[in-house]
Amino acid sequence: MKRISQYTAVTVLVIMASLAYVSTAAAMSHGEQPERHNAISNATGLVAYHGSAEELTAAVSGAGATLRNIWPEIGLAAVSVPGGAANVILRNAPGIDAVVADRNVLWVEKLAPGRNIVVQSDPAPPADSKPESAEFYDIQWPLSQIGVEEAWKAGNQHTTTRVGLLDTGISPDHVDLNGKYDVTASINLSDSDPEDARDFIDRHYHGTYVSAIISSNNFGVAGIAPNVTLVGVKVLDDEGRASFSNLIAGIMYAVDEGRVDIINLSFGARELDASYAPLIEMLGKAVSYAGKKGVMIVASAGNDARSLEGGIALLHESASNVVLVGATGQADVAGAKLACYSNYGDGVTLSAPGGIIDCSSGSFRNMSEMVISALSPAVARAMQLRNPDSWYVFSTGTEVAACHVTGVAAMLQSAACGRSPVELIARLQATARGAQIAPVGSASRQLAEVNASLALHK
Repeated sequence: MKRISQYTAVTVLVIMASLAYVSTAAAMSHGEQPERHNAISNATGLVAYHGSAEELTAAVSGAGATLRNIWPEIGLAAVSVPGGAANVILRNAPGIDAVVADRNVLWVEKLAPGRNIVVQSDPAPPADSKPESAEFYDIQWPLSQIGVEEAWKAGNQHTTTRVGLLDTGISPDHVDLNGKYDVTASINLSDSDPEDARDFIDRHYHGTYVSAIISSNNFGVAGIAPNVTLVGVKVLDDEGRASFSNLIAGIMYAVDEGRVDIINLSFGARELDASYAPLIEMLGKAVSYAGKKGVMIVASAGNDARSLEGGIALLHESASNVVLVGATGQADVAGAKLACYSNYGDGVTLSAPGGIIDCSSGSFRNMSEMVISALSPAVARAMQLRNPDSWYVFSTGTEVAACHVTGVAAMLQSAACGRSPVELIARLQATARGAQIAPVGSASRQLAEVNASLALHK
């Protein structure tokens, strides 16, 4: 396998300082603006209710609160409550089951020293659109490890699967992502520039990185699923933060207006504890709704190196349409092992390549052990990098692993012509390869790794 240092036409840049990010909204003119039924701005509470929307509206008004959004399909609403007596009045109003203070959480960290490396691709166009022609194809070790290269040979992609990316935004101007998004359906539901539904541009890095792992133009990197349409649903702001109402809004939008088949949730938070349980339960209503609509959700298991048994996770395996994904490193003769940072336990469904870091220092050890994907041109411009639409970034984490499972699931759905989430998940689990084991003290962690070749051929 080639090492990155062998590329003479590549500029390598280790992120050494905090980055300046553009604060102005990117001007976009791709199609008409979608109606922003699910937009959330500074909501202070989530309300679970039964009864009609009219009754809820009356209860909110009677309490002196403001109705921000309503999802009658799942009996939830987002409100601004002045607090004090108004809060008590609303809690006690007829038809109100619960009022829970919403919370804004950091889900994805920015680029940082020791955790990320960015590299410049040769801006010359590839000889053809084949994955093997991608500039960095030779260092994309996950593709062979989980059988993606063999799956491509099946050639049985019949339909275009739609994947909803709930993340920090998208980059339609990156050379590997131009034309891959349905920009007319993509939307901004984050608290960055909340009044502009068309400001779905990624000024963080993460949403772009996620996108090109799943599908790409094979310019710098080869994407997993060639016959996929990506729908960007920006729910995380430019700092990587979002409230639970943002996440609920994003899921509901992706299912009903984005018309997606699969939702990718490649993020997590270390601060979740038992106090978040009521909000997670409310989020679960949107997750269950997605399942009833035939939408599969792939989510990262988290990077806390802990068992999810009895713990708090953003999503749980009890939802039949959810796959929680742990991370493996690069396989050796004994196979792939679960990464030292990856969460594990019966609540985690599958593993996939997420890359390796030194868990004692929190820093990368070797670029070849990380996973490369596209860097947002908005971030590259803010860093004053030349040719900003053709930069790439190395990273690691269970969020990286989740993208690989989403890509394989999208390939399978495109070939399977309409399998339900339950059927897709069962297929992925049945064809996962082996038990991946990594010792932790006197215990061990086991988790089967997804395999695209077996999933599509068997």
